[in-house]
Amino acid sequence: MRKLRLPVSILLLLLLLAGCSPKEEYFSREEALKNGYVVLDGTNSENSDRFEMFLNNVDAKREDAVMIVIYDLTESQYIIDIRYDGNLFTASRHFMDKESRKTQEMENLTFTHISKTSSKNYFLVDENQINAELWIYQGK
Repeated sequence: MRKLRLPVSILLLLLLLAGCSPKEEYFSREEALKNGYVVLDGTNSENSDRFEMFLNNVDAKREDAVMIVIYDLTESQYIIDIRYDGNLFTASRHFMDKESRKTQEMENLTFTHISKTSSKNYFLVDENQINAELWIYQGK
C-alpha cells in the first residue's frame, strides 16, 4: 500500500496542475461577454461601458485591465489584453481562429498613453517610439 502512495500522489499533483493551468482557446461571444470582456463585431460593440470604466480609471491614474475581443467575418478572434499600472500601459495581442490556432502573437508591448481620433478610434501610443501605435477600440 505504501508503494502506491508516491505514484498516486504524483499523479494527483499532475492532474491538479493540468486542470488549473490557463487554457488559451477560442471562446464564443457569449463567453466573452460573460467574462466581462469588451466585444467588437464589425461596427457593433458590446460591453462598451467596461471600456469607458477603463478610460475613467486611466484618467484617475488607477490601475486597471481590460480585455478586448474583436470578431471578424470568419468568426475568428483578435484578442487585446491591456493592463494599466497607473503610469504605463502594457498590452498583449494575438489572433485565434475557431480551431484554437493562435498566431500573430505579440506580448508585453509598452505604451505611454491612449490617443483618441475625431472618429472615436482609440490607439495606444508610445511617445518614446519603442512600439508603433496599436489600435484598440472604436467608440460610438
